[in-house]
Amino acid sequence: MVSYTCSVCKKDFVPSSLKLVESQKYPKCNECYYAKKAEVSLQSANRKAQTELMRLENRIEKLEKKNEMLETIIESMVNEKVNMHLGDTLLSFVKQETQLQLGKLQSQIIDVNNKVVKIMGFELPKGEE
Repeated sequence: MVSYTCSVCKKDFVPSSLKLVESQKYPKCNECYYAKKAEVSLQSANRKAQTELMRLENRIEKLEKKNEMLETIIESMVNEKVNMHLGDTLLSFVKQETQLQLGKLQSQIIDVNNKVVKIMGFELPKGEE
């Protein structure tokens, strides 16, 4: 049997397959071969995980931007509704107060008018007093 020296750990080893050793540029024993294979697989898995993590971070960033936009839209809609309600309420209050003041003024005018009529000596027709 042919013995080879491992290019990594420098130990002598007998390959289980000559094809495998001859296809390698630098022959490796089974332990070093499988350790390197595991290392390459781990690096590949890490790259995939990193790529997936970046994709998820991008998606989260986009969702946060959309959430901010939705918050702004909702806030402006709520402000608009509140302002409309306040405007309607204020307008209603102003109308009510105006009517109340108008009623008081009309009553005062009638009282002053009646006093003027009495002072001047005019008689009012019945039913108007």
